[in-house]
Amino acid sequence: MKFRADIEGLRAVAILLVVGHHAEMPGLAAGFVGVDLFFVLSGYLITALLLDELQTSQTIDLPRFFARRFRRLLPALLVMLAVMGSVAALWIPAHRLADSATTGLFASLWGSNIQLALSETDYFATDTRHNLFLHTWSLGVEEQFYAVWPFLLLFLHKLRRGSRPTVTHALILTGLLSLAASLWYLQLKPSVAFYSSPFRAWEFSAGALTYMLSQRIQSSPSATIWITHWSRTLQLLSALALLVTLLLVDDRTPYPGAWAVLPVAAASILLLANTAKDRSYLARCLSHPAMQWIGKLSYGWYLWHWPVLVLGAYLTAQQTLIDRAGLAMLSLGIAWLSFHAVEQPIRQSNALIRHPKRAILAAVLTMQMTALLFFQWWETSSKEEALFRTTQISAPVIYPMGCDSGFSDSSLHPCTFLEENRDREILVIGDSIGLQWFPAILKYAEEHALRLTVLTKSACALVDHPYVYARIGREFKECAQWRLAALAYANEHQPALIIMGSSDTYPFSEKQWQDGTARILSDLHRATQRLVILLPTPTLPFDGPACVEIQSRRYGLEKTAETCSAPITAPHRAAVDAALAAAASDYPNTDVMALSDLVCPQQRCSALRDGQLVYRDFQHLDAKFVERIAQSFVTRFDDTLRTHPAPHTH
Repeated sequence: MKFRADIEGLRAVAILLVVGHHAEMPGLAAGFVGVDLFFVLSGYLITALLLDELQTSQTIDLPRFFARRFRRLLPALLVMLAVMGSVAALWIPAHRLADSATTGLFASLWGSNIQLALSETDYFATDTRHNLFLHTWSLGVEEQFYAVWPFLLLFLHKLRRGSRPTVTHALILTGLLSLAASLWYLQLKPSVAFYSSPFRAWEFSAGALTYMLSQRIQSSPSATIWITHWSRTLQLLSALALLVTLLLVDDRTPYPGAWAVLPVAAASILLLANTAKDRSYLARCLSHPAMQWIGKLSYGWYLWHWPVLVLGAYLTAQQTLIDRAGLAMLSLGIAWLSFHAVEQPIRQSNALIRHPKRAILAAVLTMQMTALLFFQWWETSSKEEALFRTTQISAPVIYPMGCDSGFSDSSLHPCTFLEENRDREILVIGDSIGLQWFPAILKYAEEHALRLTVLTKSACALVDHPYVYARIGREFKECAQWRLAALAYANEHQPALIIMGSSDTYPFSEKQWQDGTARILSDLHRATQRLVILLPTPTLPFDGPACVEIQSRRYGLEKTAETCSAPITAPHRAAVDAALAAAASDYPNTDVMALSDLVCPQQRCSALRDGQLVYRDFQHLDAKFVERIAQSFVTRFDDTLRTHPAPHTH
């Protein structure tokens, strides 16, 4: 197949979208769809390569094909894994690298997408951003496509002696089945639908079908005239589809799903339109030397950009847009070096070209050795992680007791403390943010001789409004069911005091916060004498313990407290607080209680205070810190109840 500048330019568009998304560039919240463009391009190019060979020789030289794939993709991948793994081991504490070591191990065998799918890793979750090799999932998908595609085409070719209609029908069927399965499984296991090759196969099929259609057009004079006439319109339609995707899709959108059809269609239409070799403005943009240069480096840039951004985030507690852009450009420079020092020399090696079977053997042995090194790294980092979690950070005791219901469970798991206090009871209802205050609430219950019962479900908002939970990629119906059960429990047990609290990060508008909370309170306020809403506390823009460890190595603990700190900047917090206060104002026995100043004095949050951790990640307070400020919590709670005495309505 002859070189096409538009394809190289489309590679540039794809990598710019992906890097822009990962670097959090404005307007590129949907930049991850660049990966879909890569999948379509792979389907197009590999199908062209294989069908041309089938047409010429009536077979596929499989050793030659796989050796070419190994020479093209494996060396740069293994070098990236080795270099970034070594740098991370020097800079980052071992226990912070268990996830990276695991994914790196599977990436060296082109299977990281399988590992991430089976571990139900949410690609968009904040706590996955520290994984150095998260981005290698797409390489696993591509390589698994390369492993299957030549055998499928060879089988279809022999089945009907190369009949193009047979291949076309098979590709259409494969694509439709894969898309239908993707839409269905996205509702059941979104991480599996996101990472798994079978649920992405339709994107490669789209590229393959686009190639076959373009061949038919080129062989038909009337079709060639038609595509030439409509080429610019099709190019504009392609650009519009991609623009709509960037405007309407973000990391909260269930994906791939139906939304993935837009970028896939955009790439397919553009590839088809450009068979006319029209010199439109869009075609000239794709052919621009800068786009050609970026497209040429796109594979290397994809490999290097993510670990560079992750390491940069580890080493700098607070990053600006300029910082992230600088890191992205640094990774582009590394990609250029990798292209000239690693990719091209091995790809063009005459010895490897002449002996494809030896090249395959060398590749397999190198992969195994790399995997062995990563396995040893994983063993070390996993042990360190387990030790760190038991000795350094602390979560409330309710979690090892099993009080928290998993996201797939809608049943209640009440946990009761201080059962000797039978007369009066406190009922606490909330998510993990509300229940981060458990040690302080327990102290209050002890001082006031109250029995304490906890009802908690992580990621479940105490707002009566449906929402999509990003981790599962669908409406969180289990939360709604759990919430109804919690309200029924409160009305049945009639506690003297109810405390409720949850995070402010749920995707609600201010009106939804107020109205949804009011509906909860309309039920709960009749079940108790007093009801107190704990307002959410500020979050850090970085992982607190990770920042403390890394910065304390460089500056010592005294300087670290200042370095690992950030001002309260989230503008939505005030709106959420106001909405909760407005909802509570309609119920005389209900109060809101602000606690942010106990956590972040002078409007500034620090990961470390007086040599002790404040946060156990980027948003949850460390249980030992809450214990240290428990008396301040108790005093404020008493003041709140005293300042607003309950009406005699219960």
